[in-house]
Amino acid sequence: MGCIPRALPWAGLDRPLGADESRTLAALRDALLPKLLSGAGGTHSGGRMSSLKMAERQILEQHFVMEKGHVLNFSDRTFGEFVLEAVGSEIHDAKYREGGTSKANKLRTFWKLEPDQMVGRLILALVDYAVMLNPTQDANAKARAEKCRQIAARLLSFDPLKASGKS
Repeated sequence: MGCIPRALPWAGLDRPLGADESRTLAALRDALLPKLLSGAGGTHSGGRMSSLKMAERQILEQHFVMEKGHVLNFSDRTFGEFVLEAVGSEIHDAKYREGGTSKANKLRTFWKLEPDQMVGRLILALVDYAVMLNPTQDANAKARAEKCRQIAARLLSFDPLKASGKS
């Protein structure tokens, strides 16, 4: 199905991947790619909306620094580019502005409107981006990042440790 990259420069990882990391990435690719290519889910195609819980949203909002309407360090332009690249959606579309026009409000509306698979993929991309912004995170930030990854894994209905044979 293709090669696993030996490094992930877009995620701030410029060292070669270890065997466990390569297996985890391959398992993620093999589990998610067929779903992505089939167009499974999506509210516009009859899929159901995200099942994010209030406590999960609070963890995500704290990790993505959303309290003042921002999302991490994104400008409107870079946030739009990031979401389009990560999940193929135009975050500045009118449907995402129903909760307000700030980046944080658009993201909250995205979480409400889109299916679990799409929300999970965007959360993973945002967590990776946040880590790239601050590679020397303190213990609390690392724990929040891991919790965000667990939330995304639940939404994706996928456990990368089981798929890689680690659990």
